[in-house]
Amino acid sequence: MENQNESLVCRKGSEFYNLVSSRAQNNRIIISFTNFGFVDLADNLIACFKKLNITNYVMVALDQKAFDYLREKGYPTHLIHLERKLFDETTQNFGTMGFIDICNLKPWLVLEVLKAGFDVVWTDTDIVWLQDAQPYFDLNTWVDMQLQSDDDDICAGFFFARSNPRTTKFLQLVLDYVSPAVDDQVGLRRYLQMDEHSIRITNRERDHELRLKPSALEYYRQSVADMSLEETTFQRNEGSFAEISAPPSDLGDRITYLVLDRVMFPNGSAYFNAKLPQKHGVTPIIVHNNCIIGHDPKKTRFQMYNLWFAEAPNVRVDGSALRAPQECDQSEATFRGFLEIASAIDMDEDNLYAASYDKSLRIFNRESRKMTKMMFLNKRGGIWALKVLVKQGRAFTGGHDKFLQLWDMKNVSEAPQEADNTPSNANWTSIQTYKGHHGIINSLLVYKDLLFSASDDMTARSWDIEKAERVHMFRGAAGPVSALAADSGAIFGASEDGKVRAWDVNTGKVLSVYVGHKGPVNGVAVKGFTLYSAGNDATIREWDVRVRVHIVSRPLPLSHLISSRFSIFNQTGDCLR
Repeated sequence: MENQNESLVCRKGSEFYNLVSSRAQNNRIIISFTNFGFVDLADNLIACFKKLNITNYVMVALDQKAFDYLREKGYPTHLIHLERKLFDETTQNFGTMGFIDICNLKPWLVLEVLKAGFDVVWTDTDIVWLQDAQPYFDLNTWVDMQLQSDDDDICAGFFFARSNPRTTKFLQLVLDYVSPAVDDQVGLRRYLQMDEHSIRITNRERDHELRLKPSALEYYRQSVADMSLEETTFQRNEGSFAEISAPPSDLGDRITYLVLDRVMFPNGSAYFNAKLPQKHGVTPIIVHNNCIIGHDPKKTRFQMYNLWFAEAPNVRVDGSALRAPQECDQSEATFRGFLEIASAIDMDEDNLYAASYDKSLRIFNRESRKMTKMMFLNKRGGIWALKVLVKQGRAFTGGHDKFLQLWDMKNVSEAPQEADNTPSNANWTSIQTYKGHHGIINSLLVYKDLLFSASDDMTARSWDIEKAERVHMFRGAAGPVSALAADSGAIFGASEDGKVRAWDVNTGKVLSVYVGHKGPVNGVAVKGFTLYSAGNDATIREWDVRVRVHIVSRPLPLSHLISSRFSIFNQTGDCLR
């Protein structure tokens, strides 16, 4: 990597050094960087620091707009100036040249700070801290680097590095190896796997090993039951690393490193998919929202899992003030029993049908509010979409497995209730499987005797219900299609590309495109000539479908979007509740 300019240098007297030295505590600094495209994720990370009273951090801005935003918020920020770069202020997705170019600044920045004599905690901006991770690193004061695990090896998005000659020499090797086609993670993995450059201290931090040893697992469960969360964290890890109380005698100039616990430092797969911390009943120290590509999916997943801590704005995107609605803080009933996020609901006169990411569908009696039936329908992944046709005795589901299923509901009433009123577990019978989508199914709709589906594969599709054959594919969206509505011979699809499209039900051709939202559109409803769309820009917009005219924007506070509350509007667009 070519020598960069003064803004990247951290030596005594430089602007970067002065900022780092003023913020460091116990000779340790937390560093991250962002361009303007990911500045809201940086805001969310810093919100975690505030909640935890962590102040020894510096955010590095990669462009002027990001710097201005962070500086205006009062965050300790350093701007770097690059004469040649392959990225701009927009979001850069994993695997692109711009993404690799940004990543390869990381070893440079860390190396500069290490040379200046500071220990470094590196944290990507798509990470949330739920506890202060720093005391954890002091459990083994002689270990040079501690890195988060990924699905196949170490992850370069979160690590701790001590300032010493071994670590600086090692990171210089990584820096010399990276290129516009090779990112920093590839370089780290390459040299960590070479015995002449590094020593891995122990394999016992691997996520599965404690669960393979009954005595260790029992000890851990007892720790969770008897100790505070903070004590649990450190007791467990002291036990894990009891065998490595001293450095190897033949270390030489090789670095020592260990891989962080996957339960307490989970990556995206470990937390959002395998649910390792949730299964053990503990709150992890950090959560890395990787293993998912793109800014909007990352932010949405943070919000869905209540991991979005950045303050909601008090103005809308057009600059006008948000008026806080009257809040209803007491629901009449709470329906419980889910192991994961409740993802889809439908209802009839007597029952409430609720699906979940835990692959289950639960049926509650609306009057007694008791669960009368539970069944696990999906074999792979959660149920994201649900449509119940009670009169026909049928139901449709769609979800993470990319398939749609038609179910026979008849055995719901026929299945005998247990004597102690526990829910029946008799399953519905699968009648048809509809295959063709290449992404998660987000929404289902039955209209004009056809089944309609919306998917992450940027299409909506219509299906012959009986034959399980596709009738039309509705194209044109530049992002996942998130919701559907239909009326007057048209199907309306909301998309994460910020637009709503109307397609002809009979031909699949695009009739209209509704443009106005400043961000993804999450919901859509239509009645007669009036169309409503709900978006991430904290507004609901009303349209006249005859002339494609945007009539009014109805303010929906962002906090309501994040907390999944409902808001009620009158016909003038005022938020009542």
